[in-house]
Amino acid sequence: MAEQNFWNEKKDLNWFKNFWFYYKLKIFFGALLLAFIAWGIVSCTNLIDYDLVGYYIGEDPITDQFEAKTKAEFTKLIDDINENGKVDFDFQNLTAGDVDKITSESDYSMQTAIQFEMLEGEGYLYLLDKVFYKYCIKMELLEDISKITGNTSPDYAIQIDNNSIIKSLGYENNKKLYMAVRILNTKQRSENEESKKQENALKVLEYFYKNK
Repeated sequence: MAEQNFWNEKKDLNWFKNFWFYYKLKIFFGALLLAFIAWGIVSCTNLIDYDLVGYYIGEDPITDQFEAKTKAEFTKLIDDINENGKVDFDFQNLTAGDVDKITSESDYSMQTAIQFEMLEGEGYLYLLDKVFYKYCIKMELLEDISKITGNTSPDYAIQIDNNSIIKSLGYENNKKLYMAVRILNTKQRSENEESKKQENALKVLEYFYKNK
């Protein structure tokens, strides 16, 4: 008896056509769902638990060179707080228009994002131009660093635009630049990891204060 081939049998081919006709959408969306789940697993696996996140926030953009060199330099100054065997520091450039002069929809969107980040985000170390430094003071978003500076009254930032290290990293803007640390809210003060991230930020600030 000749061996039957499944795919050459007319009745089986018709069965396959009928199956595909009725179930092709379910198969497509099922495959799409599996792909999405796989992407989610890979994303979670590759998610970096940063020991510190820092931001430049100002009206004028910084160069890619300054951003990259700052990230590399600051990484050397912080501790591995999550004890995963490596130090991870993330530094991002958040450039927006004057907080008092919104000139475009993109300015408004960026300023909204910055405000949200300052209140609820992961960043604790800030490099601020004068406009955003004053805004942070007004909103009471910064940690008192008088224990580092030695001032008898509250102190919230150090000026670093003339710092030799900052200049060597390629800071080219002709505007004042301040380094500050975000304050912990009530919830964050009870979370050990968040406190350690802020300690890392204070460690960087203290280094720059002592090495002008």
